[in-house]
Amino acid sequence: MPRAVLVCAAALAVPAYALTHEGFRPIEQRAHLEGSEATWAFDLKSPESLFLEFEFTVRAPDEGTAGIVVSVNGTEVAAIQARQLYVTQRAMPLVPLHAVRKGANRLQVKAVGPASATFEMNLRLHNYYGINPRFPRAFVVSDEAVSLFFRHLSIGRRVLRFGAFYLLGLLVAWGITRAFRRTSGAGAYVLALAPSVLLWCTLLYGFATPLHIWLSPGALLVLGLVPCLLVASAWWISTHRVVVARIAATTMMTLAMLEIALRLVNYFSPTAIFYTDSYGRFRGQPGAPLFDSRLNSLGFNDVDYELLKPPGVYRVAAIGDSVAFGVVPYRANYLTLIEAELASERRVELINLGVPGTEPKDYLTILVEEGLAFTPDLVLVGFFIGNDFESAAKKPREHSYVATFFYFLWRAWGAGMPGVVRTGSLASRYDDDE
Repeated sequence: MPRAVLVCAAALAVPAYALTHEGFRPIEQRAHLEGSEATWAFDLKSPESLFLEFEFTVRAPDEGTAGIVVSVNGTEVAAIQARQLYVTQRAMPLVPLHAVRKGANRLQVKAVGPASATFEMNLRLHNYYGINPRFPRAFVVSDEAVSLFFRHLSIGRRVLRFGAFYLLGLLVAWGITRAFRRTSGAGAYVLALAPSVLLWCTLLYGFATPLHIWLSPGALLVLGLVPCLLVASAWWISTHRVVVARIAATTMMTLAMLEIALRLVNYFSPTAIFYTDSYGRFRGQPGAPLFDSRLNSLGFNDVDYELLKPPGVYRVAAIGDSVAFGVVPYRANYLTLIEAELASERRVELINLGVPGTEPKDYLTILVEEGLAFTPDLVLVGFFIGNDFESAAKKPREHSYVATFFYFLWRAWGAGMPGVVRTGSLASRYDDDE
């Protein structure tokens, strides 16, 4: 076997050995504490390097040097002065390994400063700094956790573990050089070195910071494959330029024709898939079914009302987004319930003008163009703080109908697009407990 293959295998095995923790188990515990002094007991199966993430608010009758001191088993972990009273602050200090022990542990928080100072705190104790919860799973831990992990491995296990990674590295490097033997010798070895590039970058991050990345076997595989595939793709493209040019030209022509076709279809039959400034993008179709009722003749989730207000009726025009429109049956919509409650005292008509996907500028347009025609005595605006402070600007993908269409298909595959009215037999079933 060529010496270069042995070197490539070592380049892959060293970072893989240092970065992979096949059996890492995340732990997480939460608590809420308040008062001038509070304690919390937690258990550990074995001493671990822990991060203490918390948000806290310090309260005191006047400005001063109020703050909090956090300790674990008598060892001070953090002492933080409140930058501003009654304002939430956040921190995530590392709990020293020597401060924790196997079994019962005790965390204490104490307000310092004025005698009347108190605090309120939500805290989370975990053995990782960050986490990628999706595949491939990876955890950011402290360097202390790495030292502890290798300290518990015997010399024999370390040798066997590294040997396994080295054998895998040999298989990978040999396989790549054989697969690309038609390239120059140097080119094949460059390809064989490619899988180690991202792994070495990740390992160097651990050396340069107090943090380290633990990889699952799946994450290790992905970090090894990505640079290898990129380099292999670049090599293939460089050696098949004519074929690539033909494929690229055909693809571009196909996408251009599809873009034109989608724009024509949407021009004659607009859908909610494609971006428009109009508040009618997600507006329902008149008479469309929604759970056990139907939208009214204007496409709103309500009954029909006459434009001319009857004598003695107090009329309310309610505008808003999908929260006002409702993702529940008409009878359970909060606006329907408000109307029923007010009707017990006087004649009231509460007209639901909610349209999914709208924002404050649309609320004003709906009110001016349609709501005022009902001559309301009161306008009720449902303001959703989740996104109504933001403007729904056109996203980069929405400049292309093709990109928007494929994004819609991807979203629909998983969970369906927001704002689309549910129809069919499933739409008629509703359980508030869900």
